[in-house]
Amino acid sequence: MPTDTTCLPTRADDLPLAIERPDADGLDEVASLSAIRKRAVGLCVAARIDQSKIDSAELALNELATNAVTYGRRPIVVCIAIAGRRLVVAVWDARGDCLPKPVLTKSSANGTCGRGLLIVKELADAVSWLTDGTSKCVRAVFELPTSANPHFLAVRLCCPAPPPDSEESALAS
Repeated sequence: MPTDTTCLPTRADDLPLAIERPDADGLDEVASLSAIRKRAVGLCVAARIDQSKIDSAELALNELATNAVTYGRRPIVVCIAIAGRRLVVAVWDARGDCLPKPVLTKSSANGTCGRGLLIVKELADAVSWLTDGTSKCVRAVFELPTSANPHFLAVRLCCPAPPPDSEESALAS
């Protein structure tokens, strides 16, 4: 796989347009979601973002990345972009045929899943997803009260391969 990462956005304004599957080989690989959250929080602190926005963005990042791990396909790329008065959390995965469904169903009303996107929709000022058919990007946008210095982070989430009997394995065959 080539290491060209030109399809990655470099500014928050580019995120809606960058729906090509990022080439994860050219990115730092981070072994855990908690390590990505720590780096993202550090980025937001460096940009002097209010702690309540940081907390909301961290929870949104966690929910979006967990959804990608659970329902998406590898590679998974997490991006945090701060530009002007926007903080954008975006997660790409290589399963463009499985689009988000931010609804609470009867089966999930008392269960342990089905709430992630609903939580993100409550926290963020805007939530959207884009697909090119082979990959998708789900993003949450947080409006900031004042302009922040530009910052950008893109990393590949290193997660274990799905078990051989999982839905993802069956789809990959």
